[in-house]
Amino acid sequence: MGKGLITGIISVATIIWFELIFLLPMLQIKIPYFIDDIQVTIRTHFWNAGIQMFFDHIGFGVGPDNYGNFYEQYRSLDSFKMTEYVLSNDAHSSLVQSFATLGVFNMVIFTLLWITLVRAWVVCLFAYRSHQGLFLLLGAYFLVFATNSMIALS
Repeated sequence: MGKGLITGIISVATIIWFELIFLLPMLQIKIPYFIDDIQVTIRTHFWNAGIQMFFDHIGFGVGPDNYGNFYEQYRSLDSFKMTEYVLSNDAHSSLVQSFATLGVFNMVIFTLLWITLVRAWVVCLFAYRSHQGLFLLLGAYFLVFATNSMIALS
C-alpha cells in the first residue's frame, strides 16, 4: 500500500471516528458510563446549538469568541426545561466551537490541517522504520488527544 492510500484511509477513518463521537450522544443510544450521563446530555444541547449556529452562519460563523452571545438564541426548549439556569460561553467541543464561530472556511482549513498531520505521520512512519513503535505511540496519543478535545472543551 502506498503512502497516499494510507494517508487517505487514516484521514477518512479518523474523521468518521470524530463524527461517531457526536452521533452517539445525539442519537441517544445508551452506552453505560458514556452516553447515559447527564453531563453528556447537557453537552449535546450545547453541540446542537453550535451546529445550528454553523448552518445559520455557514460562511464565517457567528464570529470569534461569540458562541456565548448567540447561545440563548439557539438554545432548544428541551435544554431550557432541563437546565433553566445553565448558560454557556462555549460549545464544550473544540470542533463545534470552531465551526460555529468561524464557519465553513474554518472547516476547510481544519480538514486540510488534519490531512497534513496524518500525511506527516505516515511519512515519518515509513521513513524511520527503526522508530515505528514510537510513531505508532505518538499517533495513538494524538488520536486520543484530538478525540478528547472534540467532546470535552472546558
